[in-house]
Amino acid sequence: MITGILLGFPVLAAFILLFIGAKFAKTAALVLTLVEFGIAVFAFSQFNPADISDFDLQLKWLPSYGIGFHIGMDGISLLLVLLTTFLLPLIVLSTFNFKYENPISFYSLILLMQAGLIGVFV
Repeated sequence: MITGILLGFPVLAAFILLFIGAKFAKTAALVLTLVEFGIAVFAFSQFNPADISDFDLQLKWLPSYGIGFHIGMDGISLLLVLLTTFLLPLIVLSTFNFKYENPISFYSLILLMQAGLIGVFV
């Protein structure tokens, strides 16, 4: 379950960012990436190498055809997700001194990139 939250939150955050004004896009992106880091820290604190069933997500899409969605995390992938979620707020902070033509799209794409990176590791 926590794996699905780690993967889905940045996508949801990117869409939330689309409805926030350009004036607050930087701050909102920073807060949302910090929340994602908090979720990853929580996941790390709950990790038990003997029982990783909490870090396994299986969804059946078309059971009659045997089609489903299955993701999971082990110890090394959890560390890589933790590293990714640690670096993303730093990346957002490093962009604060620059002005962008469309900051909402820029920060939304950063959050979608975070979801993609997490998807690679789970």
